Amino acid sequence: MLDINLFRDDKEFKKILESEKRRAKPLDFAKDTKKFDDLWKKAKQEKEELRAEKNKVTKEIATVAQDKNTKNEHKTKEITRLKAKSKDLDIKIKNLEEQETKALQTRDENRYKVGNILYPSVPNGKSDEENVPFKFYGKAKVQKQHLADFKKATNNKMDYELLDFEPKSHADLGPERGLFDLERAAKISGARAYYLKGKLAILHLSLLRFALDKLVDAGYMPLYTPFLINKDVMEKAAELADFKETLYQTTEGQFLIATAEQTLAAYHLDEVLDEKILPLKYAGYSSAFRREAGSAGKDTRGIFRVHQFDKVEQYVFCKAKDNEKIHEELLKNAESIYKDLELPYRVVNICTGDMNDTAAKKYDIELWMPVQGKFREIGSYSITTDYQTRKLNVRYEEKGERIVCHSLNGTALPSPRSLAAFIENHQDKKGIIHIPKALQKYTGFKEI
Repeated sequence: MLDINLFRDDKEFKKILESEKRRAKPLDFAKDTKKFDDLWKKAKQEKEELRAEKNKVTKEIATVAQDKNTKNEHKTKEITRLKAKSKDLDIKIKNLEEQETKALQTRDENRYKVGNILYPSVPNGKSDEENVPFKFYGKAKVQKQHLADFKKATNNKMDYELLDFEPKSHADLGPERGLFDLERAAKISGARAYYLKGKLAILHLSLLRFALDKLVDAGYMPLYTPFLINKDVMEKAAELADFKETLYQTTEGQFLIATAEQTLAAYHLDEVLDEKILPLKYAGYSSAFRREAGSAGKDTRGIFRVHQFDKVEQYVFCKAKDNEKIHEELLKNAESIYKDLELPYRVVNICTGDMNDTAAKKYDIELWMPVQGKFREIGSYSITTDYQTRKLNVRYEEKGERIVCHSLNGTALPSPRSLAAFIENHQDKKGIIHIPKALQKYTGFKEI
């Protein structure tokens, strides 16, 4: 959520409204935040004024009661009047307290729905079709029927080779080669479940360890995180939309994590950090669980979009001045992984219409899928400023002042989504999947 002081400053509030317009969001949430903040402040001020008046009346009652020069009859009458006034003040104070509580609750309900203030460098656009590709890597394997779309998707700036055979979808090649089993998994766990088998199971684990090692070498602290989060913490770590479309809730009221970002973000919940240790860089490994309620009918074949997967995630706590530098670092770390895995990709600058509320700026890496003939998202890299950490109350102390930390997050590698891209990019005419040299010491084999 945004700092409430931004709503109180006319210049900053204008920036909020401009950002919400760029997101194509209704301005009511921002305006009502300001409106109910004013009502909250007014009720609070009036309550304090009445409390001061009540204290004065209480002192007057004591003074009258102790006055030896006043007749008892007059004293009793005056005390009765003052007590009646005190009781009336109590009723007014209670009413103001209720107004204050309701105004604060309504203010923050609206405040949570206001998105982060977008960076000026975020391109304007209505949907993911208007995201802006700006970096390309690798030599993509392209089928002839996809060439025109490929050139358009890469602004004709990416190298490619035309395939002289038709590669098989991972959804077909996997079961054909006995690499994963969806039918048995569906009997046991329902749709979008899977068993990884044999060498593909080893490849899955190898990819995750490879990505984790790359981050450790880059100075990131590895963390194996919990899979469950308490409701009050998840409400601070996740977006409101996640509760409807993404998260699984247990019968005890806890939530299964949809990404290690959530447990990493909450790692320093309610802590005050020493500013000398910033930036804090973490590489989180965990399983993740997603209902995919908003993705009904999408990628129903294969293992690209599933309910349970494993992921290595980058998360950094830092000062505001380091945001853009670390953002580029997160992207560079992920690019290094995909370069070593010899997977062609492009990087896109996410437009306003495709941006989630928490991010102020976001890049996506999209891997080329030769069978589909399109780029598919494999990871996101976001500057979240102090939007997420404010709710989690993660601060640092500098020169005696406590300041809310800024944070960033970025996918290092998800699997089995990366396996799907791996199978489609590294298969030959015979359906043999070749393992890049950088990964062979992890797998112990050169091909599947």
